[in-house]
Amino acid sequence: AVAAAHGGDRSWPSVGALAGLAALLAAGLLGWVTSQVRADEGGADAEQIAAAVRADVERCIGPAREAWVVPGPLTLYDELELTNPTPFYLFWYTLEAQEQRVLDGLADGSIPAVVQVGAWPPSMRAMAPAVEAGYEACATVDVAEPAVRVTVWTR
Repeated sequence: AVAAAHGGDRSWPSVGALAGLAALLAAGLLGWVTSQVRADEGGADAEQIAAAVRADVERCIGPAREAWVVPGPLTLYDELELTNPTPFYLFWYTLEAQEQRVLDGLADGSIPAVVQVGAWPPSMRAMAPAVEAGYEACATVDVAEPAVRVTVWTR
C-alpha cells in the first residue's frame, strides 16, 4: 500500500485506509476459518459410528486392533483404538500409484481387517474387489446418525 501511494496520486490517509481494510479482511478470514474448523462434524460422526460398531469391531478384529479404515473418518482410528496396518490413508495423494503395494498387502494378510465406512470410494476401484474376494464380511452395521453402513471385513 505504501508503494502504491508513493508512486501515485493517493495520499497517506488512503494508505492507512488500505492497511485498515487489509487488516479487517485478514481478521474476517481468520474468523471464518476458525468457525469452519469448529463446525467440523467429523469428530462427532466418528463418535456416533464408533458407538454403533464398537462391539462388532471387537468381536471381528479381536485383540490385534489392526484394521484399515476406509474411507474415513480418520478419527475412527482413535475412537475404536485401532492401529492402521498400512502407511496409507484414503486421501493420500499417491494412493492410486501405490495400488499394487496395497493389493499385495491385502493378498499376503499384512492388512488383517478393513473397516469400510459407507460405499467404496472411486480411488479404491481396483482395491475394493480384492477386499470383497479375499475377506469375509464379519459384520455389517447400519448406523442411523450419520446415515452410513459400516462393514467389517476380516480374513
